[in-house]
Amino acid sequence: MNEPVLDGRRLRSDRSRAAVVDALLALYEAGNAQPGAAEIAVRAGVSERSVFRHFEDLDSLAEAAIERELERFGDLFEAPSPDGELTSRVVALVLQRVQLYEAVGAVARAAALLAPRSTIVANAVRFRREMLRRQVAVQFDRELGALGRR
Repeated sequence: MNEPVLDGRRLRSDRSRAAVVDALLALYEAGNAQPGAAEIAVRAGVSERSVFRHFEDLDSLAEAAIERELERFGDLFEAPSPDGELTSRVVALVLQRVQLYEAVGAVARAAALLAPRSTIVANAVRFRREMLRRQVAVQFDRELGALGRR
């Protein structure tokens, strides 16, 4: 079966879209948690109009950036094994969280600022928090189960 051949325009468009997402992530990592379209465009080497040609608004761009981060660092969200002694489980969870936050900290800070005005980002933040909370519950189920409800 023949694979579809992408024409030059489509390849340029894909590269431009990726550059915009990369620019937003780079701005987050540089400490700019709420860059404007003009800053993103300059960083990406495209026109501001191109930013909005690829993304309906800055929230949809932020959503694409979150998706990119999950593709890049999704394996860091995997919980360590809940087996073994308490000390080794604590160390494993702490190491996993340190690696995770070192990798996605800048995007997480930006997402926390964007969440109050973006349902998409708020849902992503809520999902991540709940997932990490469940990991703690699973990791320390024996110890938590032995405690009273209080």
